[in-house]
Amino acid sequence: MNMTDPDEVRFIESSLASCPEAAAELAEYQRLAEAFLDSAPQVQAPPHLAYRLIEQANATKAIVMTQGAPKNHKRRSVSRIVFVAWGIAAALIIVMAGWVMNQTQLRGELASEVALQNDVIALLSSGEAVSFAFAPVDDTTSIATGVVLCHPDLDVGIVRVENFPPPPEGSAYQVWLRKGEERYNGGLFQTNSEGRGTLVFRAPGPMSEIQYVGITLEPASGSPSPTTPAVVRAKLY
Repeated sequence: MNMTDPDEVRFIESSLASCPEAAAELAEYQRLAEAFLDSAPQVQAPPHLAYRLIEQANATKAIVMTQGAPKNHKRRSVSRIVFVAWGIAAALIIVMAGWVMNQTQLRGELASEVALQNDVIALLSSGEAVSFAFAPVDDTTSIATGVVLCHPDLDVGIVRVENFPPPPEGSAYQVWLRKGEERYNGGLFQTNSEGRGTLVFRAPGPMSEIQYVGITLEPASGSPSPTTPAVVRAKLY
């Protein structure tokens, strides 16, 4: 971490030569650091490692204090190696904290996906799902069709389209939900070579509150609001 000057480096190297346990701990940390540089989220640090580094620093302090070097030199040397050990432990704890945050985020995303799947199962098994047909908005020659499948009391729906033109490279189809004067993003989807596509979306409330569902052609990353005319639109409740 470039936290030591040349004198400190020489001292640490000489101390490691006489302390195999500290050398082993340092080698373990170096291997762990290299692994984190390659792919931090996939490497789990041993939970005990930071505490072992601190304990090793304290043990080294006790060993150095019993040697016959001048008193002032012992204090200065002990403070240096303890400082470095604490620095390594602190850096490791920071990396571990980042890994924990990443795993927490992944668990949250997984929980959302599971909840959405459960709601889709409830929709399909309710026996009360209603389908609303899409119709072209302006182009009467368009053969693009599709349906919105939903339940009035659930906040989840399914869009299924057919005969859609393939979106240009860098583009995607985006679903919009109209609730009063507000328009909400329902998500993005692509179509296959046959012009078919499917999207499961989450609404901002029960689907009975949604008046229209429309689809526009947008950049592949999506848009905060429609930038092109609707390809198709379905009138709901």
